[in-house]
Amino acid sequence: MHFQQITHNKQSLPQMQVSIQTSGAVMTLLGVLQQSEKPLKDIPGISRTPAQTIRTIKRQIWAACSGVQDIVDSLQTSTGVKDKTAIFWIDKLIIKAREIQQERFKSDPRLKDKNLKGSARKAIKTRIKDFIQWELYNWVIMQPEERYSKLSKHSGVYLHF
Repeated sequence: MHFQQITHNKQSLPQMQVSIQTSGAVMTLLGVLQQSEKPLKDIPGISRTPAQTIRTIKRQIWAACSGVQDIVDSLQTSTGVKDKTAIFWIDKLIIKAREIQQERFKSDPRLKDKNLKGSARKAIKTRIKDFIQWELYNWVIMQPEERYSKLSKHSGVYLHF
């Protein structure tokens, strides 16, 4: 597994790469999490391809797995992409990420050490958050098609990652 830490700075979201090992097959999800100077929705005459839209939705889902709503909002605003089916999962992922983070912060024995302070403590929390983000993203993309295709019928959108 290789990925770069996503910063929570709305101005600069770095490139990330995630490799997921599943039953011997490696699935690589590559996304560039950068806001362009001029978002696609603001450029007259330029429309997104389905692949670009899917890539944008995957970025939003990845961001939701961090538990930070502001990053998702920023991506939705800068790209103009806000998919009803994805929003269902994004809302669940943000809540779940926050719950798991709190649970793991409380239960991690390293964080119970009173001598652990400053940057060392922050580094452990960051690693925990990064792992949770990867874990949730892996979980959501592995959901069977029927878990989201039923939603699509109600939302008027069919989306297959």
